[in-house]
Amino acid sequence: MNGLPVTCPMMRKAFVVLMLLVCITGCGCISEFNSTSPGSSTISETTADPRIAHPTEVMGSPATAEVVHAGEVLRRFTGSGNTTLHYEKTENYGNGDLLTFTGDTGTYMVNNDTGRVMLARMNYPSAPDSHTVSQEDALHIAESYAKEKNPLLWNGSPERSVNLTYQSRTDHGTMGADYWFVWRDVWQDPAADPLSRYQVVGLNAVTVSVDMQGHVTQYSEWYHPESPGVNLTPALTEDEAWVIAQAFYEKHGVTGILPGERTDKGLWVHDDAANDIPWPKYGKRYLAWAFDVKHRSDTALLGGMIFVDAHDGHIINFDEIL
Repeated sequence: MNGLPVTCPMMRKAFVVLMLLVCITGCGCISEFNSTSPGSSTISETTADPRIAHPTEVMGSPATAEVVHAGEVLRRFTGSGNTTLHYEKTENYGNGDLLTFTGDTGTYMVNNDTGRVMLARMNYPSAPDSHTVSQEDALHIAESYAKEKNPLLWNGSPERSVNLTYQSRTDHGTMGADYWFVWRDVWQDPAADPLSRYQVVGLNAVTVSVDMQGHVTQYSEWYHPESPGVNLTPALTEDEAWVIAQAFYEKHGVTGILPGERTDKGLWVHDDAANDIPWPKYGKRYLAWAFDVKHRSDTALLGGMIFVDAHDGHIINFDEIL
């Protein structure tokens, strides 16, 4: 099971939504969130702070109570009481109204429905000649930051755990490099036979990037405090689902897929709010077998990630390589 902050389709969806950037991997909305821990307060629990910048008009929108309250959430998240935050805009992406703020410290997006900071991109001056951190040290920094900002994600149970599903170093040439880490929740039925128990990648995901100097440069989350909401026992085997997926790929011109070009992603809880155009969105969740194909033809890289309903075999979504 892998989660990829840029190239994995499910996480890319969340990033596209959050960065205007994806799973995560993003899917659906959060019905309620009652924590009052630092960095995770709900908008409804906040009070106005006179220090926040209150533009009377920004891009044609007045500074509403929601804007003021979201700014308070950000002040607690950043811990910067003296930072001026400028409200930029509010846009709806199906998972709620996302309010965008900019300031000296970075760019932030707050979900008005949940009071959660869904994206934070922090600004730090580049320092290519300064001390650099190892990937192991960066992991420690990222995990500590993620647990501080989203402590409830790590509250495990017999049915649920949180796994580090991806880590990498990404080089940017003269712009330096950074480390990426993704945590996802994993569900299973504790009453099932351990020999036949399935692990299912859930909807909750946290992504953190750390630069070579040890600064957290980006944080994004997708948090659903409720249960997966689907039957976690598949009716189809992974092999049966692949036969369906392979027929779909071939129908769309992706033929001759080699074993090394196919990655089995296992079982996922898939919310169709993350579906690509023109795939339908019914506001439903599914247990899905996921496959990722990267087939190199003579002229292009073909394929993409596909989700097959693990109960009835229909194709839920196909994120084509473009």
